[in-house]
Order: sequence, then structure tokens, then C-alpha cells
Amino acid sequence: MDTVRLAIDVGSHTTTAVVAVGDRRLPVTIDGQPEFRSAPGEDIKTALASAQGDTVGPAVSAMARHLRLVATYARRAAGTVDQLVLTAPAAWGPRRHELLRSAAAEADLPEPTIVAEPIAAAAYAASRAPVEASNCVVVCDVGARRTEVTVVQRQDSGWSILATRPVPEATGTILLTQLTDLVCADIADEAARHETASNVEAALPAIAAGQRWAIALPEPYLPVVVGPADLTPVVEKMRQHLGAAISDVIDAADIDMTILTTAIVLGHAATVIGVSDLVAARCNVEPVAVAEPILAVPLGALDLVSPAAPPPVQPSGDAASWRSLRLRQIIPFIVVGAAGPFILSQEIQRLTWIARTTIGTTSLELVSYFFDGPTLAAAGLMVAAPIIGLGTRLATAWHLDDIDRNRPGHSATRAGRAIAFAATIGLVGAGFLGLLTDTILGHRSGLTPNYLLASVAGTIAPAALCIAIGLIVPLVPALSRSAWAQRLNQPATSALLAAVGITGMIQADSHYLLLPQPLTTSLLSPTVQGHAGAGILGIAVAWTLLGPGLFRIILAAVLALSFAAVYTYHTDATLITIYLTAAAIWWLRKTLSIAFSAIQPGTLGRFLELPRERP
Repeated sequence: MDTVRLAIDVGSHTTTAVVAVGDRRLPVTIDGQPEFRSAPGEDIKTALASAQGDTVGPAVSAMARHLRLVATYARRAAGTVDQLVLTAPAAWGPRRHELLRSAAAEADLPEPTIVAEPIAAAAYAASRAPVEASNCVVVCDVGARRTEVTVVQRQDSGWSILATRPVPEATGTILLTQLTDLVCADIADEAARHETASNVEAALPAIAAGQRWAIALPEPYLPVVVGPADLTPVVEKMRQHLGAAISDVIDAADIDMTILTTAIVLGHAATVIGVSDLVAARCNVEPVAVAEPILAVPLGALDLVSPAAPPPVQPSGDAASWRSLRLRQIIPFIVVGAAGPFILSQEIQRLTWIARTTIGTTSLELVSYFFDGPTLAAAGLMVAAPIIGLGTRLATAWHLDDIDRNRPGHSATRAGRAIAFAATIGLVGAGFLGLLTDTILGHRSGLTPNYLLASVAGTIAPAALCIAIGLIVPLVPALSRSAWAQRLNQPATSALLAAVGITGMIQADSHYLLLPQPLTTSLLSPTVQGHAGAGILGIAVAWTLLGPGLFRIILAAVLALSFAAVYTYHTDATLITIYLTAAAIWWLRKTLSIAFSAIQPGTLGRFLELPRERP
């Protein structure tokens, strides 16, 4: 069995991680995003670095909680972690390394290998551009609160840091603060300035690209238009400090410029400041292209403990994509798909019971008007779910292959078509269930429902949204390179719970039970089974609407009790309709999250209010 390795890079504001299983490397994501954001005002990394005396225990515990959270999501993607790699600033010594080890032990994680951040970044650069022994890499990491320029040398026995220089005048926080001061020149309210800072941060990439954007301010202030000319004075001062630091660190390393092979530039603010051009001019080398800048450090850390296989040895075409589809991910959806026909058979069993006990006939056509449309809609959705799920997971696999091969967005069109095709086939499968129902029950004009329409009612919204996403997203460059397909990977747990709950209610309505008679009479009477099924369906609704956390548990308890309390023969269709609505909301929410990520900062503000020019 392949060893599971996890590399975590804890930053001041965000944490990124990559998990490796064999030769596969997967970004650890939360809600589809590869960044774990710290709570507002929380900087567990700085707290651990400055911990002394009584503050050591709380600082270690805070770091442990954070590592445990990241490891939880890593386990969901790859299984139990066998090897842990943590990155640390180059200035951290044995005492702080020991604190990191204590935090990992408190989080019940393996003994970590600790790698200096510049060395991890240099190792990533070496995986993109050859670096021979004795040659050097310049690492320029522009962080939110800490910026460092480092010269790292590759040796036969590994990597070593020759010199490093902090650049406290050129951090992301300083850039944001100075530009916020510029925008909020007439605002004294600290709360308003804090709210504006987030809008400024969102607009920075667009402004750096040469565009003018309207930055929304809290009421009653009008938006302010900011352009590259406003950014230039702030950025130019930072470039001066960074240029001096680059020259100083090369002098301190005391190296011949001919052995300076390449460079790597990291950090969200680096693009805004134009650090790559500055490094190229000062070092006479082009920085390597970084496909996923936020993942470069954890990927490099993994290279140091488990060198990645070179891209040419990876299978071409679809092989790597199909290999990444794990059987344990597919089996739950196969069960969900089988639940659709099973629920239909239970509904037909209920109609048989009604025909036999009410009008003394075996003709299902005569009682077809008792047929429960929402039940057929749920069965159709369960038939479509595994087909759509296979499409989204295959699209995700192609995206991850693109990351491995350093070609972001290369397979976006193919991935989009896979999702659109899977959604179409899923809709057809749901419709086939309706045609099958019509064949079994027969059709009588004016009495029988439209089985075809009922069977696709629960699937139309998810399928339409998937088709739209699959066809449109590859055409939007800002989205085609992102992990958009991962956001559409719907967990199978909620669908499995819904299948169990709906089955319980149908069997109660038909007085048909799966368990032996002695157990049903003493433990699970039809009434008890119906209420239990309704409660489980309530849990399915909560599991569909909310992600992991305390709020989902609370909502699940409330809905389970509520559904169980209101359940009767006449309300089961309403309860199933609520579940179908929750499923549609899940797909709509994911679609909107993908759409909003493509909207350029300030776009909405320009439509909502008339911006004012700065004098």
C-alpha cells in the first residue's frame, strides 16, 4: 500500500498543504479552495515564534488545532497520514522546531520532518528548471507579514542556505495598508477603513494589471476610482527596498554570478509589486514559471523527502486521470444509483398494497392516481447522481493531472465536456425511470400522472447547471485554470441518507417491512419505521445544505426531530420535496461560487454606485 505523505506550509494568514500518495500529489482543499484561512486577527505562526514562558502551551495548542484541521481534510482525500513534513522560516532554530514537533504530537500526527521554507521553494524551482550541484537559486518570498530574499545552494548532499535578508518594508500588509490609507484619505472611522481594506485587497491584482477599478467604501461614502498611477508611488518604494536586499544577499552569499542558475518568486503581493522583473534585472536570470504559486512550498517540501517522478514517465492521455478515480469514492455512488430503482420498486409495492386492500384488485392502473410524484423525482435524482458524480470526479482528475504536469487549464475543455455529457446522460437515465414506470403502471388519460416529467423533476436543475458550467467555464481563462471541477464533487452521504429515509417512509405507508416479523412487531412497527425514515431524511437535508461543522449537526438534529414529528401518510411527499429543493440549492450555491470567482473586483461596485475620481 502506498505511503501517504503530507506537507504543510503554515503562513501568517493562510495555510496550504499537499498530500502525496505514490506518485500522485493532491492539494488539500477546504470547500474546493486550496487555502486554509486563519481566523481574523489570528497569527498562530507568529504566536508560536514569540512564545515564551506561560504562552508556550497555548501557542502550541493553537498550532496543534490548526494542523489537526488540515490533516483531517488530507485524510478525506488520501487516507491516514504516514509521513509529515512541516515548513518553517529560515530563521527558526532548534527551540522553535521543537515547538512545531510538540504541536504535531498534540495533533496526533507523525513525527515531522522540518524543512526551511526557502529550501522548499528552491527544491520546487529545481523541479521546473535544472539546478546542478554547486549552483544556486534566489528565492524571493513576499509574504503578508514577512518578506525574505534568500540564496540557496544545491550540494551533493542536499541544499544549504548561503544568505538571507528580511525586507520588512515590502510586505503584503504594508502594501495593503498604504493603498488603503490612500483610498480612505478622508475617512477617520477605523471600522470603515477596515471594511475598505478587504475591497482594496480584492482590487489589487486588477490595478496591478493596468486597469482602473472602483473600490467600494462603506455608506455614506462613494466609491473611489484607483488606477496604476495611484499604485506606482507605493510600489516604487517597495521595489527600491527589494532591489537593495537582492544585491545585499548576493554579496553576502559571496558567489560568482555564473552559478546563479534560476530564481523563484512567491507571494500574492509579488505580482502587484513586479518582483519577477526586478529579480530578472538584478540577477540576470528569469524566475521559473510557477503554475500554482500558493502550493510551491509544500510541493517543494515533498520533493525533498520524496522526489517527484519526472513528467515524461507519467502515463499520457487518460490513464493518469482514470487511475486517480478511487474505488472507495465510486462505490457509494453505485449504491446511490441502485437506490433509485429500489425506491421505485417500493413505491410500486405500496400501490399494490393499496390496490389489494382498498378496491380488491391487482390492477395497478386503477390506483395509479395514488402515485407519489416526489418519490419518483427522488428516485430519478439518485439514478442521475452517480453518473454526474463520475463526470465531476473525472474532470477533477484531469485538473490534478494538469497541475502535476505544470500545464494549468490544458484539459479544461475536455473536463467541461465530460461534466456536460455526464449531466445529459444522467438526465436521460432519470427519464428512463419515468418511462419504465409508465410501462409498469399503465396510462389512463385524466387519471395517471406524467411519469416522465415527474422522474426528471429533481434532476433538471442539477443537470442544467452542470451543462452550463461544463460549456462556459472552459471559455473563461480566470476559471479554466482554477480548481472549479472540485467544487462540484457532491458527497454521497446525503443521498444515501435520503434513500434510507424515503425507503422507510414508503415501507411504512405500504405496511411492508424488510425485517423479520418478530422484530417489526416489537421494535419497528410501520409507524415507528415511518417516523424514523422521516427523521433520517431530515438529516439528509442538513447534510446537503451545510458543510462539516457544529451548525450542520445542530440543523440535522432540529430537522430530524421536526420531520419525524410532522410525518404522516399525507406529508411524506412534502418532506421529499424539501430534500429535492435542498439538493437543487446545493448545486445552485456551487454554481454561484464558481461564477462569482470569475467576476473582476469592483465590477459590481461600478454598477451599483457612481464612482468619484480622486482630485
